[in-house]
Amino acid sequence: MLNEERIRMMFQIARYEQGAGSRDLKICKYTEKDYTAFSMIKNFFLATMTYLLLLGLMVLGNLSYWLNLLSENNLLLLLLGALIGYLVVLAFYSVLTYTIARLQYRRAARRVKLYYSMLKKLEQLYRDEAMLAGGMYEDDD
Repeated sequence: MLNEERIRMMFQIARYEQGAGSRDLKICKYTEKDYTAFSMIKNFFLATMTYLLLLGLMVLGNLSYWLNLLSENNLLLLLLGALIGYLVVLAFYSVLTYTIARLQYRRAARRVKLYYSMLKKLEQLYRDEAMLAGGMYEDDD
């Protein structure tokens, strides 16, 4: 006989596994520290490439202005300004990435914990049903 509670729980578990669960389970394969570090490394490369691209577009867009500044021997000042701008952008996005990565990990860990508790509860329902039927529940452990 079909157990309605068990079917409902199986449906919830399957829906989670096919939706947010696939991403959550990938995130939780790592420790929080490793996931955050990986996000920070990704952020470093993406922020650097984006900054260089935008700086290049800005220079090409106002090429005559920048050539005028270079002719006045302001190269060191321009490089210092570009470096300070880069460090500010990198610091801002690093803080943002760190905060978001930790939040993502903690939320995913909370959902995965709930997922595992539902799996345990489902296993217990199977065991109870098997005992009521008089059969032995085979444990794969």
